[in-house]
Amino acid sequence: MRHLCSLLFVTTLVPCVMQGQIAHGPRVGVGMATINAGQFFRWTGLPKFGLIAGYSFDMIMSDQMSLMLEPMYVGKGSFVQAAQYRQTTRTTLHYVEVPIVLKISVNKNPQGLFLGGGIIPGYLIRGTERITQDGQELIDRPISEENLRRTQFSLCLGLGFEKGPLEMELRGENSVTPFDPVIRRQNLLFGLHVTFRFRPKPEEEEKEDAEEDYFDEK
Repeated sequence: MRHLCSLLFVTTLVPCVMQGQIAHGPRVGVGMATINAGQFFRWTGLPKFGLIAGYSFDMIMSDQMSLMLEPMYVGKGSFVQAAQYRQTTRTTLHYVEVPIVLKISVNKNPQGLFLGGGIIPGYLIRGTERITQDGQELIDRPISEENLRRTQFSLCLGLGFEKGPLEMELRGENSVTPFDPVIRRQNLLFGLHVTFRFRPKPEEEEKEDAEEDYFDEK
């Protein structure tokens, strides 16, 4: 799988770089996360909110299709309340992820509505678990790394809208490799992403600029 992703990335990146067809820019957002027991896109518990921050590279393949590569930090975890014990458990997981997402515009013009889907390799930096009861802290500890799988692969689906340099996307992702192989817990995250992109100039504008520079020199 890693070799396939690397091959796909390289074969797409090289022609895009040669043609200068890469839009890029900062990407920030907020995520709503939980942890389920191997149930794909199945929500459990209460939402655990976290930060999403990174940088997005949009490699243009055609007028309606592009491949996005987005290294980013993502806060995940879960928030569970046990009302009978008046107890809450907060699990916080800090991930570095590199989503590889195929973006398809609904219109012939790349602006407007678009759909996205792809695979997300990720790596767990660290995690903590905090348990409180009646407002009193019982446990605040780092998550044991003995049984954890730090590397993770997720599948994602997104729906977004693009206007000018701004892009907004609602994206859902669910891990397909459990970070805890014993209990088989998996991460589920719904995130609202906002991106500001710096876009390459169209070829016509580049030619006009070159002609203006030429006549200015004359």
